[in-house]
Amino acid sequence: RAEGAALAPLLLALPGGQLTEMSIQDAGAEGLDQATAEAVASLTGLHSLHLGMDCTAQQLPALLGPLTQLTRLSLGRLAYTGVAVSPAAFSHLTSLRELELAQIDLAAGPGLERLTQLTRLWVRGLWLPAHEDAPQPAAELPLPPALAYLNVYLDFRSPLPQLLAAQLAPALAMCTTLTELNLRTAVG
Repeated sequence: RAEGAALAPLLLALPGGQLTEMSIQDAGAEGLDQATAEAVASLTGLHSLHLGMDCTAQQLPALLGPLTQLTRLSLGRLAYTGVAVSPAAFSHLTSLRELELAQIDLAAGPGLERLTQLTRLWVRGLWLPAHEDAPQPAAELPLPPALAYLNVYLDFRSPLPQLLAAQLAPALAMCTTLTELNLRTAVG
């Protein structure tokens, strides 16, 4: 396990065009530092990336921008900074087939529907904090046109996930390719 900035030199030593899969589980208590984010972004041959560490919504455009060959992306956690992730942060990843988001606030707006090859979407533990300055659930949640599998967690112990469920229903009604739906709920 390497701590924070110690990861960057290790990643920069990798043959960026040859490496196709990478998983980083932990970058220390500080989360993903700028040097490590830039080193990951330089690995443009990646087809599969799993980040199981804290990074910020502000880091995502620079981190994901060059990684246009990704077919699988898994983001474990985002550090809460008061900024929700726009679905547009993923819309340039047109080769993406699988997207796994965990504990991530999604802002309103389009983006995921542009991922025409995306067939599997996991939204685990969608984190919707209940304080007033927190991002609110997306006003619209258009889904990818080829989506076949959706796994979503809804915590009905607070009103925000109930709003999310109401907003998700119209998108599901229009998703004609969906063959598998895994709804996990928590009540009371």
